[in-house]
Amino acid sequence: MLRKVCIRLILAVSVCLVPVSASLTCRGGDGPMSSGPNTTGQATPAAPLAASQLPTSTPDQERPQAFVLPPPPDYTVDGEHWIRSPLLDRPDSAPPGVFFNVESSVLWPHFTNQLRGGFAPNFSVGAPPTGGLPITGDIVRFPGNPLDATVSPRFELGYRFPDGFGELRLSYRFMDSRGADTVLVAPPYANDNLGPASQTGRLDVNIIDLDFGTRQFSLGPNWEMRTAVGMRYATAFVDSQVTFLNPVTLTGSPFGTGPFTRLTQTEAVGNRYFGAHGVFEAGRKLWVPGLAFFCRLDGAGMYGRVHQTFGETFVQPPGFTQQRVTNGVGTPMLATQVGLSYDIPWWNHARFLIGYQFEEWWQFGRGDNDLSFGPLYDQGLFLRAEFNF
Repeated sequence: MLRKVCIRLILAVSVCLVPVSASLTCRGGDGPMSSGPNTTGQATPAAPLAASQLPTSTPDQERPQAFVLPPPPDYTVDGEHWIRSPLLDRPDSAPPGVFFNVESSVLWPHFTNQLRGGFAPNFSVGAPPTGGLPITGDIVRFPGNPLDATVSPRFELGYRFPDGFGELRLSYRFMDSRGADTVLVAPPYANDNLGPASQTGRLDVNIIDLDFGTRQFSLGPNWEMRTAVGMRYATAFVDSQVTFLNPVTLTGSPFGTGPFTRLTQTEAVGNRYFGAHGVFEAGRKLWVPGLAFFCRLDGAGMYGRVHQTFGETFVQPPGFTQQRVTNGVGTPMLATQVGLSYDIPWWNHARFLIGYQFEEWWQFGRGDNDLSFGPLYDQGLFLRAEFNF
């Protein structure tokens, strides 16, 4: 009996609690509810908020995408351009591929003639001169002719690798000059007073370079630097001859007691060199787009064989005498260029340079002693054009 009474009480309490819980629930469309006291001081349920006052959710298309690590490049694929750094292949720099450069210089060469022929072939360095040319015993020495201004072309062909891996280039340059004047062959420029003579001579230089070069931008935002190292092969030939206008007849001829008359004297130097070659070039951009100031150093340290030849011709038979001396010698040389360069804006397939050039060969033509040699130098203006394909 008591059990039935308890069950009925529990059911009655449950029925009373259902309306109360229903009045306190909030529908999803009604929004948040607010409450406040009414005029009677009792709390009343608040009105639902408007839809514009409710917080909105972020659209899916505006949410940031999840970061996904890209797969590593396949380094085994040939021709895959996986570097392409803007610091290596800049848009304004020369593009990879074949390039061709041509340069033409207007130069004034000068050969300082300090050649002295007729020394004994076994001459010791620092010792006084001894001996002379065969038969006559003469020592050939005269001022030497000047050289005329000439054009010295230079041609260069190369290939530039992508991704800043440098460039390989082969170049050839030659210089050819002639000269003539009239001189008095007498001391201190000669050993004997042989009178007035006409001088003629020539210069012939050929240079071949094979280099590997790179281009750097590490000096600053407006600077660039180019370097190259490689090998150089060079040949150079210089000769000069005096023809006496009033040949002097001397007594005490080596052919006997009769006199002999000298007609000409000749000096010639032939060189063949091989050695290391290096280039350094730096440029600074100016305020004009594409215009830059640049300087260039081109040097080489070479070793080769030097052949000095001296001769005389005269009236009496056999008519000539000659002496040839051969020696191995090291020859450094250095050339410098200073001027302006211009790259066409927004077009990196051409470059033009103009400026001043100075070049000097030390130990040029030095024979088997320190008293017979002839330094060579030249200077002038150059114009260079570079084309990339």
